[in-house]
Amino acid sequence: MTIVSGHIARDHVHLLLSCPPNLAPSKVVQYLKGRSSRLLQDEFSQLKKRY
Repeated sequence: MTIVSGHIARDHVHLLLSCPPNLAPSKVVQYLKGRSSRLLQDEFSQLKKRY
């Protein structure tokens, strides 16, 4: 996957991605959400108690 362009707002993110055609969009989103969640919880340990 490659991020072609993106925009970050206060409460959400827009991404334009280039992905192989054999990846389902739902799997791409699942991967991105899982990875970003782990990175945020590693950086901000107080989030682990909340979620």
